[in-house]
Amino acid sequence: MKLGVFTVLFAEKSLGDMLDHVKDAGLRAMEIGTGGNPGNAHCQLNELLISEDKRKEYLDKIHSRVFTISAFSCHDNPISPDKAHAQRSHDTFVKTVRLAEMMNVPVVNTFSGITGSNEDSKYPNWPITQWPTAYSDILNWQWEEK
Repeated sequence: MKLGVFTVLFAEKSLGDMLDHVKDAGLRAMEIGTGGNPGNAHCQLNELLISEDKRKEYLDKIHSRVFTISAFSCHDNPISPDKAHAQRSHDTFVKTVRLAEMMNVPVVNTFSGITGSNEDSKYPNWPITQWPTAYSDILNWQWEEK
């Protein structure tokens, strides 16, 4: 078994400093944020997608410290009622899956997202109970109609 870390915990560190810090802690696997809510402090998604040399350089830094990338993460909201936000979230997810394939990363973590409360919503709405009735109406609309 390899113990790992979600590298966004060390977003204030450069890639090299983060890798050294995590290695010194005895960890050998990492989940790396590629965008969305976890950010992309240690993975410049677009840059890595377009350059094989950048991918090789990136993987060399990771593998030279005997690390495995256990997953990429791009938690965001691809079904947000804010259409521009939804599209950015979807695009980041698609790019992350493409990069995972290119770099032999076996897992991509994400959020399913949440819609608004109706077709005219401007903000996501996540009812966590079916009472009072207004919440059950929203929940039913989200799952049955949207």
